[in-house]
Amino acid sequence: MLQIANAEWEVMRVAWASEEVTSSYIIDVLQQNHDWSDSTIKTMITRLSEKGLLSSRREGRRFWYRAVISEEEGQWKRIEETFDKICITKRGKLLAALMTDTPMTEQDIAMFESILQAKKATPVSKIVCQCLPGQCSCHH
Repeated sequence: MLQIANAEWEVMRVAWASEEVTSSYIIDVLQQNHDWSDSTIKTMITRLSEKGLLSSRREGRRFWYRAVISEEEGQWKRIEETFDKICITKRGKLLAALMTDTPMTEQDIAMFESILQAKKATPVSKIVCQCLPGQCSCHH
């Protein structure tokens, strides 16, 4: 499980955008869009380091930070955690809505077509809800 608060996620995005960053750089980037103090951002950096999501090295008086997990891994875990909270019978419609709302290149569309073509070969006859009774509106 990836325990990253929304504000900490913003720090990770800065770390993912560069191979290695200083706390000063993270602060400069985040203060462009957030009204966070230096100490608030440094606290988030420390928490992410304690969670094992950022590694650090010291060079003189400066600390350099690097993301321990890849951006793709972080995004996947975050989405997986969200989807685990949604009834499996409702995920198809949710994915369709996400696809409708997401701008896509021809390459993206080809990727989805390929995935759907492969899914066509092994469709399930019914998706069975696995929620606890009372957690969703499916009929068990």
